[in-house]
Amino acid sequence: MTALHIWGTLSLARENRRAKPVAYAVAGRGSRLKVTWTSVTMVISGTVILGFVIFHLLHFTAQVVDRSYASMETAVGGVGMHDVYRMVVKGFSNPWISGFYLVAMALLFSHLKHGAASVFQTFGLRDRQLVQVIGVGAWILALALFVGFSSIPVGVMLGWIRP
Repeated sequence: MTALHIWGTLSLARENRRAKPVAYAVAGRGSRLKVTWTSVTMVISGTVILGFVIFHLLHFTAQVVDRSYASMETAVGGVGMHDVYRMVVKGFSNPWISGFYLVAMALLFSHLKHGAASVFQTFGLRDRQLVQVIGVGAWILALALFVGFSSIPVGVMLGWIRP
């Protein structure tokens, strides 16, 4: 799915460049273009989010970041399984890991807020009457995911979630 997203993004950027090969005459502050901080930083936030996803998989799935997780197993029906709850609590007890996770979630919020609204424009479904509704919907979706995903490391760091 990530590879498909990257491919789609690069294809769209290429298509946009072909449609307007000449740069705008006025750029920056004097421009009438509605350019937001989020739209300008989509490549940066996407790259950090990709790095986070790779780190997250190495951390909890491959257990490369912390080898002590290998000892966190419980028997379920006679089969040894990872104790995911203890792994998550131990992982998010590290302030650096929780901090990186929260930064990644903030960037994900920004990335999703812009992307969810822009997808309607990409497919030609955005018009003047729907701009507000789409913008608010994208903001609510991104905020709900940010709060939900951030609640776990915040809960661990504040001691609300314990081993």
